[in-house]
Amino acid sequence: MKNSNGRLAAIAKSFDRRFVEIDANIEDIKQDYFDFQKRTIEFQKQTMEFQKQTNKQFDFLIEKTSALGRTMKGLQKDSKNLLEYIEFVDQDIQNHKKSKKPHIYE
Repeated sequence: MKNSNGRLAAIAKSFDRRFVEIDANIEDIKQDYFDFQKRTIEFQKQTMEFQKQTNKQFDFLIEKTSALGRTMKGLQKDSKNLLEYIEFVDQDIQNHKKSKKPHIYE
């Protein structure tokens, strides 16, 4: 009986060692999970910052594109007005040449 009690004690000791190892592994897993959560949160922060910067750049491009569009529209209007003025002056010169009178442009 003494021998069987010794074996039971040895088995119990072995189980205790294994439970200690399991507990240590569980703690390692908990720590790894905690570290993973911290890295995930940091990654999310960086992603949000990247999105903010991207949105700022996109807004800047929209603003500059709109400004360029307005400038192009203004240039188109100015070009049209200039062409009309040139045609007017040319027609005025032609009319005065036909009338044989001196002209202010000549």
